[in-house]
Amino acid sequence: LKKREEQVAKQREAQKALLEKRKAFIQDAKRTEKERDREREKERKDREREREREREREKDTERDKDRERGRRSRSRDREGRRSRSRERRSRSRERRSRSRERRSRSREKRQDAEKIDRNGEVKDERETDKDLEKLNEAIRQRLYIKVGIVIWPVSFSVALLLYSTKFLILKLADIYDRRHEVQFFGRGSIAGMDVNAQKKQKSEFYANLMEKRRTKEEKQQEELRLAGVKKKEKKEAFDNRHWTQKSLDQMTERDWRIFREDFNISIKGGRVPKPLRNWEEAGLPAEVFDVIMKIGYKVS
Repeated sequence: LKKREEQVAKQREAQKALLEKRKAFIQDAKRTEKERDREREKERKDREREREREREREKDTERDKDRERGRRSRSRDREGRRSRSRERRSRSRERRSRSRERRSRSREKRQDAEKIDRNGEVKDERETDKDLEKLNEAIRQRLYIKVGIVIWPVSFSVALLLYSTKFLILKLADIYDRRHEVQFFGRGSIAGMDVNAQKKQKSEFYANLMEKRRTKEEKQQEELRLAGVKKKEKKEAFDNRHWTQKSLDQMTERDWRIFREDFNISIKGGRVPKPLRNWEEAGLPAEVFDVIMKIGYKVS
């Protein structure tokens, strides 16, 4: 028996040792699996970081290229502007030089004409009068209105010449005397002026303008519309009379609410009968009504 017990004890110890080994092996396997997962995750993150860095480098290079292109385009624009400004300056110099040449030529011509007049014979007085007359006629045609023909003056100043019966002393036209006022179309006003007065003036202006533009049919339609509006307003005013001016049949729910508010009558629940406005509407017998009137118990 002792030997048998010893054998059983040894077998149990061996089984325990085997179980412990299995548990240790399983734990090691699990641990190694977790480590492998961690390593894989770490490698994946490293790869993602590397890809992100690569993308950032590509973006930086693209940005540098864009900046370089922008610098080149700006430098080209600058050069183009400079060349255009140089061309403008050169053209303006050429124009100035041409105008100087023209002035010098006209001056030389005048001097030559004066020399000829001095050296030659004196002009006849009739010729000088004709020249003055032509000059005055040209000025009149530019600055004055002929009677019966409307020719607006080139200058806006008042012409102050009376020439025989065909020309009159002129004043500025009414269109220049009465300047057109700014119409803001309801979006603003002029500073330093009364806003209400401006609104009234604008409303009158637009009302007159619309009245002028309307046809007969439109005017008739507007009159019919205004008549309908007035009729509607009268009906609303008739319906909105005070409850004291209405008969019992004409009383509405709104009138009963106002009546209760006037006399501080509060109700609860539904199907509450309407209050009495006066003893005449109560429908009492004549004897009871006469007694109430004699006592003087009247509804205010």
